[in-house]
Amino acid sequence: MKDKDVFIEKHGDIIVSVDLGCKNDMAVETVFRKDKMGLTILSQNIIGRAEDFNTEEKRNNYLNKERKEIWK
Repeated sequence: MKDKDVFIEKHGDIIVSVDLGCKNDMAVETVFRKDKMGLTILSQNIIGRAEDFNTEEKRNNYLNKERKEIWK
């Protein structure tokens, strides 16, 4: 089974994309807002290196923590 490297979640007009990368990539979280003009980037942050998320447990820990922070 191939691990997922990109996670996207939408709530209303806000979209959060987490790209965990692979090999030597940087892992990036991007928050967008959908509006009449298309998508506007609200924030983009480097959250670590791909190797920081190289197991399902590490990915799930980050994603679950971030969901609580973003959607509260």
